[in-house]
Amino acid sequence: MKTLLLSLLPYFNKYKLLLLGGIIFLVISNWFSIYPAQIVRHAFDLVEHLIKIKQLINGFTVEEQITSLVKKVLLLFGLLVLLMAFLRGVFLFFVRQTIIVMSRKIEYNQKNELFEKYQTYSQSTLLKYSTGDLMARISEDISNVRMFTGPGIMYSLNTLTLFLMILFTMIVVNVELTLYTLAPLPLLAFLIYWVHSIIIKRSEAVQAQLAILNSWVQEVFSGVRLIKAYAREEAIKDRFIASSQEFRKLSLSLVQVDALFHPLIALLIGLSTVFTVWIGGEKVIAGTLTIGTIAEFIVYLNLLVWPVAALGWVTSLIQRAAASQQRVNEVLAQEPEIIFPRTGPKLTDCSIRFENVSLYYPQTGIKALEAISFTIPQGQFLAIVGATGSGKTSLVSLLPRLWDPTEGIIYLGDYPLNAYAQLELRSAIAYVPQDSFLFSDTIRANIAFGKENATEQEIIKAAQFAGIYEDILGFPQQFETVVGERGVTLSGGQKQRISLARAYLVKKPILILDDALSAIDSQTQEYILQNLRTMCGQDGYHPTLIVVTHRLNVVQGADCIIVLQRGKIVERGKHQELLARRNFYYQLYEQQQIEAEL
Repeated sequence: MKTLLLSLLPYFNKYKLLLLGGIIFLVISNWFSIYPAQIVRHAFDLVEHLIKIKQLINGFTVEEQITSLVKKVLLLFGLLVLLMAFLRGVFLFFVRQTIIVMSRKIEYNQKNELFEKYQTYSQSTLLKYSTGDLMARISEDISNVRMFTGPGIMYSLNTLTLFLMILFTMIVVNVELTLYTLAPLPLLAFLIYWVHSIIIKRSEAVQAQLAILNSWVQEVFSGVRLIKAYAREEAIKDRFIASSQEFRKLSLSLVQVDALFHPLIALLIGLSTVFTVWIGGEKVIAGTLTIGTIAEFIVYLNLLVWPVAALGWVTSLIQRAAASQQRVNEVLAQEPEIIFPRTGPKLTDCSIRFENVSLYYPQTGIKALEAISFTIPQGQFLAIVGATGSGKTSLVSLLPRLWDPTEGIIYLGDYPLNAYAQLELRSAIAYVPQDSFLFSDTIRANIAFGKENATEQEIIKAAQFAGIYEDILGFPQQFETVVGERGVTLSGGQKQRISLARAYLVKKPILILDDALSAIDSQTQEYILQNLRTMCGQDGYHPTLIVVTHRLNVVQGADCIIVLQRGKIVERGKHQELLARRNFYYQLYEQQQIEAEL
């Protein structure tokens, strides 16, 4: 609870006027809740007094006037009670327009901060969390915190202020009857403490299981085609049911505490009512108390029923929020492993130089690259080839600083990579990864993702460059075709070509193709390669081109070819030079030639 409040203090301070206004409106609305009880006391006492007078003047001519006066007084009291109820409703509306609005603003700020934090995460940091877990933190967890900052605070303040105001009023009216009426309160305090300790453990278990469930569902939806291909629907369903049943069991264990708590609260309130009527009745008989006072105390107790009964629900909200805020704080406290300077040099030279660069993956300790050194002059074509797992993707992922090298330095122009600001560095690189990712949007939006103000002609030219233009014209809605989540409605080759079109459109000075032609047929591949040689030279666009591939026919025109094996450079040179050496590159080439013939 302490951690929760400390974490939220900056937000409460930011919206202190809304919170203060909500407290003031809450006190006013509670006053209009309490004051009718005093009207009831006066009404009962006055009616009792008028009845006694009427008995004394029974048979006299003024009896009818007294009866008429009683009716008018009761009508007046009734109208006053209605007026108080109306005014209470007005100020309760203001309470919600302040405290609940504050909670929504805090929710908005927290979601933005968390999303912004996610975007600063490096690859290694993201691997620590599942996608479902990250989604649960930004949705379910922040929603739980919002329930505390809104309804939780509102009902807590309502219970506290109403109880203090009623206690003060009851003491002013009759101290002794107040003590008897509130006698069950120590037992109530112990009950709340007991529930509090149980809810802490059960809330944390519920949130943890929810994160597991969300992660599993997200994975299932992402891999739905694979599940169908292997006819694993029943097995997946059984696993989901098992996980869902565990979540249900934990949730029900939490609900059971509430189910036990509310009847006990009602019992204690009922016990207080019994004490009020019993002790108060004896005092009425003794002539030291009026019936109106007993009626007033019963009204006060009834006013306390919902706020006190809500304590169990509020306690549950607080504990859920505390557990959720702890999970949110864990993400917010996670320092990015790759830190960019706020300002840095301007990028004018796109030559690239690796000096003894090595990379170890922190999660596994695997050495992906070892002592890599090479230079690419600006505007040249570098090819990186090698067997699967040789470190090709690891190498190119260092350039946009998706990873930082464990050892060595990478220079871009005259400065190390870590000297450039994030926007300056990544704005200079167009990167097409192995797994072509498309958004669930139109083909037009996916191609123009990196350039929002792209013209129609630019989009068409990019599609033509990637060899996807004719395919797009064959779709019923052409460029307005929605590709579905991750481009599910397209083939692998079509997704790769749209990704290529997206990279070409932005015309960055460095173009990285990480096995971006693997799902494309040989004829289309040759068409794209020809475009790389011709269209990239048009309009003054001469990118530093880096192509990662296992297809050696892709790289025959490269200015330099680097051959990787187990994270090390084993050969480098041009295509014909490497073939003449008859080493590893030659063996790969011969093997691919035989496979092509077969």
